[in-house]
Amino acid sequence: MIDFTKDFIDVSAADIKLLIKKAYELSLPLGLGMLHFRSGELDEETVELLVSRPRGPVRGVSRIHMDHIHGRAVKMTIYIKDDKKYIAASWHDHSPTELELLLREIGVK
Repeated sequence: MIDFTKDFIDVSAADIKLLIKKAYELSLPLGLGMLHFRSGELDEETVELLVSRPRGPVRGVSRIHMDHIHGRAVKMTIYIKDDKKYIAASWHDHSPTELELLLREIGVK
């Protein structure tokens, strides 16, 4: 079972769609992602698809997993348990500064 009291950030107060859009915005294409890269914001259709189809639940935890989206290496999972939402305290392929910027832009301290 995942212990959300360690190495996770509670993002329950944030707008989940804004979180997804900002994570996408702060992500770059890596490797062959350049072949699928789309400039601009993440389209509403993709955001709605991610929000409406979380994986799971497995052991009471659902996940919105974002690996590569339109060529960008987003590399983030939003964990949903008991109406609470969490992300990992470190963001794969992103700097701590990018994580701090993401949290600031979605209103999480």
